[in-house]
Amino acid sequence: MPTGDQPAGDRPPGDQSAGTGAMMRARPGCPVCGCPIKSEEAGCSECRWPLHGEWRFGVPDPAFARDFEERLAAARRERDLLAVVRAGLADDLFVRGGTPTPQEWVRARQAVDAPPMPDAALQSVLGNALHRMRPGRGLVVAEIGADHGLSVTRVVLDELMIPRGYDAPEVTPWETLLPFLSRDPGERRFQLAGGLADLDRDTLWRALRDGLPPRLDEPGDDVVLAYREIGWPVPDRAVRLLRKRHQNAEVVPAGESSARDLLGPLIATLPTRHDVGLLAAGVEPGTRRVSPRLIPLFPAGTPAGTVRTLRLESPPGAAETTVLAAVAASAEHWTLLTAGAVPLPADVRFVLEGPGRVGIAEPADPAPVTERLPELLDGLPERLEILTEPVDLICAVELGGVDELVRRRLGLLRELVSTVDATYPGSGLLRVAVLGYQDHAYGRGKEGRRPVLGGWLDTPATAVAGLARLRPSPVEYPEAAPVEDALHEIAERLFRHRAPGRPARTILLTVGGRPPHPPVQGDDDVLPCQFERSWPSALGAITHAGVACAAVLHDAALRDHPVWDTLGAAGVHDLDDIDARRLGVGLGLLPSAPQTLNLPLADLERGAR
Repeated sequence: MPTGDQPAGDRPPGDQSAGTGAMMRARPGCPVCGCPIKSEEAGCSECRWPLHGEWRFGVPDPAFARDFEERLAAARRERDLLAVVRAGLADDLFVRGGTPTPQEWVRARQAVDAPPMPDAALQSVLGNALHRMRPGRGLVVAEIGADHGLSVTRVVLDELMIPRGYDAPEVTPWETLLPFLSRDPGERRFQLAGGLADLDRDTLWRALRDGLPPRLDEPGDDVVLAYREIGWPVPDRAVRLLRKRHQNAEVVPAGESSARDLLGPLIATLPTRHDVGLLAAGVEPGTRRVSPRLIPLFPAGTPAGTVRTLRLESPPGAAETTVLAAVAASAEHWTLLTAGAVPLPADVRFVLEGPGRVGIAEPADPAPVTERLPELLDGLPERLEILTEPVDLICAVELGGVDELVRRRLGLLRELVSTVDATYPGSGLLRVAVLGYQDHAYGRGKEGRRPVLGGWLDTPATAVAGLARLRPSPVEYPEAAPVEDALHEIAERLFRHRAPGRPARTILLTVGGRPPHPPVQGDDDVLPCQFERSWPSALGAITHAGVACAAVLHDAALRDHPVWDTLGAAGVHDLDDIDARRLGVGLGLLPSAPQTLNLPLADLERGAR
């Protein structure tokens, strides 16, 4: 008797719990598995159930019919039980043909049992694909799974060659791919795992073909097809359809971990393809203009896990904390990777955690920084007036004159040094020398008196103490003062005590009024220097050494002497119209307005090492 016309299942007529129980079949299906059959087929191509037997005349023997029904029920029960076990279900709710015996459960579990699939295969394929990535060539990972349907992740390189997009997969659930599957999650898993007897296969596969996207990739992309439920008919068919549409795709069995879980650690181990630097303030010598610069941290090609330690000094005038911003740099673009604020000075340890990822390991727990890169750059002043490099200030002060005038000169210098020292406390940026020059003594027995008093470059506190020891002296000769002797002393000391590693920036501030003596008697009847010292020679040696010269004078009528053209090249100020703060601003020692620099200095000699 023919065996292909048996009922499709044991559910009562009209039951649609499977989502398509009442679906009209385009072709008859196998009574066991539901696979479409052709009239000439002797056995089902999928489950091997015999579809045609020998013709018998007359009414079937009851025993024969009973035997047939039992065999059909057992085949259905075996078929469905395999799908139940494969789907990880614990009951026989969806099993046709009666309640399975314990032995049937054992046989089904033995048939389906397989060791768990490791992540190594997919991990290796993804790692190789990441290394092949180039600009314009992405990596597409399509995952087929029973729980999520189709998940597509496209990884691309951004302008800094950093892989992006691995954490944003596009998911198309089974409800969208095959809307007529059961809405019950358990029954849907049963159907995906092979419980398809109640479904019209032709309609099912046509819907799956139409529901899958025609293309997953862009031209040039690498495509990886990953699937987990090996042996599940519906996911297997989806993989075959996608493989046919993407001939060059790699098909890889996957373990428990998703592509997102695997790509993150893999990308983190890639060598960086961009330079990484620490955002800093660069100060142009002379103009003091400020521009953003990068202190090198990790060049392109540096492997993940590399550590770089910098000794960073607090920029003078900075706030309590300094912003440390790690920036990825290409030829045309900067990208802020991480930022934190820490108190300086400190040894700062940076760790390259992967492409586009930098951590600040020390100091621990940097304060969060909310500003983005444009805001950090906009916060830089156009010109930096605060002192950021060591400076030597040489003060030459005329001691001859009435007491009140000399005390004003000394007081101006004392307030200047104290103000600068208070502005940059403990910085060690400023060294000060104080030299006072008193008049030549032309009386008998006084010719050898030393005209220059004071000490050489030392701390501001020592300079203030030295200023307190200087006293006014009588004017011995009103036409001139021994400026030449002070210049000779300064030139000699600059040459003799030149300290290695000290900066080239040295300032000579002369506070006085009368011009120097000539080295020899001239036509102007001004007495020459007792020691025949030449102020042009001494001043030439000073300016040749790169010393900037400024002067504070009390008598405008005396400014016509050519010595002040050079001694006041960086500014000539009137003692009656200047104070210590404005003088410090004019000398480039103090800012004209309060300034805060919240980034380290780019010059490693001054801001980091």
